[in-house]
Amino acid sequence: MKIHSVRIRVAFWYSLSLLLICSLVTLFIIRMADRLVVEETREAVTYITEHAMSDIWYQNGKLQIDDGIIFNMDEANIAVCREDGTVLAGHFSGSLPAKASFLEEGLRRISGGGESFYLYDRRVGGEGNDTVWVRGMAQASLKNISPAVYSLSKIYWIVLPILLVISIIGGLFLMKRTFLPLRQIADTLEEIQEKKDLSRRIHYHPTGRWNKGDEFARIAGIFDNLLEQSRQSLEREQRFTDAVSHELRTPVAVIMSQGEYAARHTQEPAITGHALEVIRSQAGKMNQLITQLLFLARADKNALQLSLRRMDVSLAAEEAAAMVSPSAAERQIAVRVEAREGIYMNGDETLIGQMFSNLLSNSIRYGRDGGWVRLKVDLFENSIEIIISDNGIGMPEEELPHIWDRFYRIGDQNRPGSYGLGLPITKWIIDAHHGSVQVQSTLGMGTTFHIRLPAGTPQQL
Repeated sequence: MKIHSVRIRVAFWYSLSLLLICSLVTLFIIRMADRLVVEETREAVTYITEHAMSDIWYQNGKLQIDDGIIFNMDEANIAVCREDGTVLAGHFSGSLPAKASFLEEGLRRISGGGESFYLYDRRVGGEGNDTVWVRGMAQASLKNISPAVYSLSKIYWIVLPILLVISIIGGLFLMKRTFLPLRQIADTLEEIQEKKDLSRRIHYHPTGRWNKGDEFARIAGIFDNLLEQSRQSLEREQRFTDAVSHELRTPVAVIMSQGEYAARHTQEPAITGHALEVIRSQAGKMNQLITQLLFLARADKNALQLSLRRMDVSLAAEEAAAMVSPSAAERQIAVRVEAREGIYMNGDETLIGQMFSNLLSNSIRYGRDGGWVRLKVDLFENSIEIIISDNGIGMPEEELPHIWDRFYRIGDQNRPGSYGLGLPITKWIIDAHHGSVQVQSTLGMGTTFHIRLPAGTPQQL
């Protein structure tokens, strides 16, 4: 059966890892204790045997044993024996076979009677004397040497299953608390998906000293940002659809009505000519709107390539001012250009010209009859500074952040020829040349655009 829950899988691996670490540590401790006890036992057997050699001797053919001889030390003991195994002093340990051969080969280990022993034999005697052996011995089994360590190892293997169950239960509890924020995030996202309500947010703000700024809070913040971006994108799409439908409906209706009107008066050239002129004018407006929409669509897809070349920015400003002069003259708006000569940059000449034209046309469209528009081009440190100002109707301060949105028009400022696309296109052109733009405006007093373009070569898109 596959386990699909991340929480259960993490708890399972957490428990196994914890148990494995504990087992390795415990086994290591038991092993080290075992080695330490065994080493001490071996040393005790050797020491007590060597020490007894100085307390046993022959005098006048008789075996002498000092009264201060040590027969037992820690877990080791000695026995003084004849060659045939007869014990003269001391005693054998446990079930050690009495007939175990005496060998002067240093410390060795033997088994017998279901047990194992460490033996250390030394020969005592002289010429003509019966051979006597001093045998040092001790239990070699951990059970007998150190019952505490042996019991600890047995207890561990008995408790191991209990530890496994406790670790799994503890792991599940810990993972449940740890992954609770993730479940809350998932539940909220599912509700947003089911109800299609992009205005909802996760708003996960962990409490507690150790939870602030955790990974789940970061994930929740990212999801909230994505939801907000999706909501804004959907609103822009809806606003775009509504705006395009609105902007195209009027010229299409005019074209259809004028076409029908001309069709009913085919024998009257004056009426037909006027209708065709109206159709041509409306078709021009539609073409302008479609051209701007196509520009922004290609810009969104990064399909626009800048044609970079060394260009005269002052000349581009003067040419743009000359283009808008007729529309400014109709309303008696004075267009003044203060362009320092010899200001060059590497840029797209067509797009820079369009930037000037859009901003100047915007100032004229929302300017006052008999007012003025000023265009200044100069150098400021390593940048080109462009200032376009007017004494027109101005804008409320709270509206300024939205003027770069597509199809956005302030209040009742729906002037002829304005689709709300000129400023978004202008902003894209400035950004594409790695420039910056700031707007200052006061309602009823006018607007000023501050633009800076770098003197260096902008990267080609």
